[in-house]
Amino acid sequence: MNYIIQKLKNLPYHTHLGSLLKPIESELKEYQFLITDYLFLSPEKDLPIQNFSSNYEIFDAENFLDLAQKDVKFNYGYFAAIPKDKEIVLDLENLPYVEGNPEIWYNDFLRDDAEIEIYAYDGSYSLIKFKNSKLSNTFAEYFPEAELLDNFQF
Repeated sequence: MNYIIQKLKNLPYHTHLGSLLKPIESELKEYQFLITDYLFLSPEKDLPIQNFSSNYEIFDAENFLDLAQKDVKFNYGYFAAIPKDKEIVLDLENLPYVEGNPEIWYNDFLRDDAEIEIYAYDGSYSLIKFKNSKLSNTFAEYFPEAELLDNFQF
């Protein structure tokens, strides 16, 4: 299932990853994470983001969860949870992106190997897509304000 969150109940802001992922945090240890097309604001000085000039990062679960707990507001960003036993292959000329990408509003995943995708959009929406129905249901129970993307009125 795929969801959009535009109202805040359980989030300090739409793109606070720690709050957004709280209901499924324990399951995230099974993934590695790709982040692309990101723009963020943060008062934090010690962030695990290293490649500011490359516009992509690959994190193991521990470093990603560390980032998620920091005070970081992603204005834009693409986040993919990929099983940790799969190699992440990148086409650096064709990285997944959010800003200006109409494909994010559909139910398809931008990467076939991703099992969870999060799109931080304009600091005012978070879209989250799941291939695993158990994770999807856990997320939806925790975030009753999450609207099914299929039902979202543009």
